[in-house]
Amino acid sequence: MAGILERGAGGDGVIDEYLSQLRRDLGERGVRGAAADRVLAEVRDHLLESHDVERFGPSERIAREIAVQLATTRTIRSTYGAFLALAVTAFGYLALIVYADDRAPNDVLAGKHAVVGLVATLGLLLFPQVAFVSGGLALLRAVRRRGCDALSCEELDVLGRRAAVALAAGGLTAVSMLVWGYEFGYLASAALFGVVAAAPPCLAVPSLAAASSPQAPSVGHAEDVFDDLRLQRLRLRPWFFAGGVAIAAALVALVVDGFVIAGLEFGAILLCFAWLGRPLALRN
Repeated sequence: MAGILERGAGGDGVIDEYLSQLRRDLGERGVRGAAADRVLAEVRDHLLESHDVERFGPSERIAREIAVQLATTRTIRSTYGAFLALAVTAFGYLALIVYADDRAPNDVLAGKHAVVGLVATLGLLLFPQVAFVSGGLALLRAVRRRGCDALSCEELDVLGRRAAVALAAGGLTAVSMLVWGYEFGYLASAALFGVVAAAPPCLAVPSLAAASSPQAPSVGHAEDVFDDLRLQRLRLRPWFFAGGVAIAAALVALVVDGFVIAGLEFGAILLCFAWLGRPLALRN
């Protein structure tokens, strides 16, 4: 690379040598295939027009900037896609709830296998909420970061983890629907609604996985949920915040579903906050 810059402006041979080095630098940062080809074509056009390799800058710096921009664009775009996928999953889930409202037995232990039926029912209660909260937080962060050309790897990791957890919970919701349908004798209907619920998250996973390929440099800590919700004063008391949310959810469940569901809601929120709090940037 130093030899190229020493030669300064030159003919096509210098440009081709620079582009070869740039391709290698892009590959080291995870920018390959069609994305790399587009970048190289644009750089080549620029260099053929200016005939000044030295002023264009070191290929390593160009590769780093391209990787950051590509990772940011892909991650934000895949986050939007994940949320849209979960909206379709929610449609399939709600369709099953409406269908089963006056058909499902009141006894959650009345399935073919009591424990399996109970676990499936709990899955139908908890997984959709995890998907909604995680997906909503991912969307909120993506909207807050719209228009940004470059985000740190920490910020991109938060977005990616929130979207990934949301898609995983959406997939587990679909699995719970299928198991519940089998246990309580509504497999055909549950399978139909389950396919509607499962297909979009499966289609959204490759896009989210591809977004993590370009390597963005670390340039600072990611913000947390208190920044997202503009509740920075509660950052030093995260469990106070979690307890307030758990109590509010439990009160709603108490009015709608009774003491048992209210207790489950309260415990599940605190458990998820303890388990997923740091990965999803809910607490430090």
